Amino acid sequence: MDFTPGDDLETIFQLPGLVLSLIGGFYTALLGVAVFLVAFGIFKFILHADDETERKKGRSLILWGIIGIFLLLSIWGLVWILVNTVGLNNRPPPVPQLDAQELDGFWGDECVPGDLNPNCAN
Repeated sequence: MDFTPGDDLETIFQLPGLVLSLIGGFYTALLGVAVFLVAFGIFKFILHADDETERKKGRSLILWGIIGIFLLLSIWGLVWILVNTVGLNNRPPPVPQLDAQELDGFWGDECVPGDLNPNCAN
C-alpha cells in the first residue's frame, strides 16, 4: 500500500463536503417524496370519487404531502436566511496582497542591498 502524508489530510477535509452532499441528496429525495404524495393523493382522490373511505385516504395523502413540502421549503428558507445573514457562505476571506513597492522604506529610510527604492544606489 502506497502512503503519502497528505492523503489522510485531504480525506479529512473532503468529509464535510461529502456529508453536506449526502444531506442535500436526502433533502431532495424527501421533497420528491412529498410531491409524489400530493400527486398520488390527487390521483387517488379523483380515481375513487365514489368511495368515501378512499377519498379520505387521498385527501390525507394530499394534506401530508403539502405539509411536508411546506416544512421542507421552510427549513430551506431558514437555512438560506441564516447563511446569508451570518455570512456562512463558504467563501474564504480575501488574502491580503502586498506590493513590494509599498514595502520599500517601511523599516526606515536606510538603503539595504536589494532594496527596490529608486533613491537607493545598489
